[in-house]
Amino acid sequence: MNKNTTVDYQDWRYERKIRVDTLGVRGLEALILSNKAFFRTLHAERRVNNIYFDDDDFNCFFSNVDGNAAREKFRIRWYGDVFGDICNPILEIKIKDALVGSKKRFRLNDFNLNRSMKKNPIKKALEGLDTSLSIRSDIKRLRPTLINSYIRRYYISSDGKYRLTLDYDLEFYKFEAVSRTILSKRSQPGLVVEIKYDVKDDSGVDEVTNDLLFRITKNSKYATGVEITQY
Repeated sequence: MNKNTTVDYQDWRYERKIRVDTLGVRGLEALILSNKAFFRTLHAERRVNNIYFDDDDFNCFFSNVDGNAAREKFRIRWYGDVFGDICNPILEIKIKDALVGSKKRFRLNDFNLNRSMKKNPIKKALEGLDTSLSIRSDIKRLRPTLINSYIRRYYISSDGKYRLTLDYDLEFYKFEAVSRTILSKRSQPGLVVEIKYDVKDDSGVDEVTNDLLFRITKNSKYATGVEITQY
């Protein structure tokens, strides 16, 4: 059992996103590695999985779509296979304030995830949270609404100021609240690049993004997944 410890609290930083529909993975990676910031591979690619939470009115979703400056997002993240035995899951609370964001992370219990949610494995995972944490009451008012999964590649600039990720093979699964099952997978073509850096390094980011040849865009995987699976 992973008991009740906070993994970390991330300081405020920028996360800029670029959606790319005109290049494949190889072409976009070549563009990244030829950037003036001299990006290099940080570590091996891996599959990233998230369970997102929202209330019955999907207020987290609409807060994002409406562009509210201050908002929070709750998710469980793990790496590897989407279904089966989930090891070392982390509860993440993403906090957004205009263009900058922060993150709180908490260890959870391991659990087993399959398409039938009759035994409520997510409840078991959340039991690893410290009972003294206010987050327990926050998460109780929410329910799982979406799984998303993708393969992520990682890069870092030569000066260490800018981290960049390339996401592809995006998949989305809807949680059916009444039957407590996970519905069929929906996929989305295209690639997503994220550039992450400290607030103090904002003055130099234009040189990095201009060399990528694509515009910064608003792109939320959660909002995209809800639109694909709920409507």
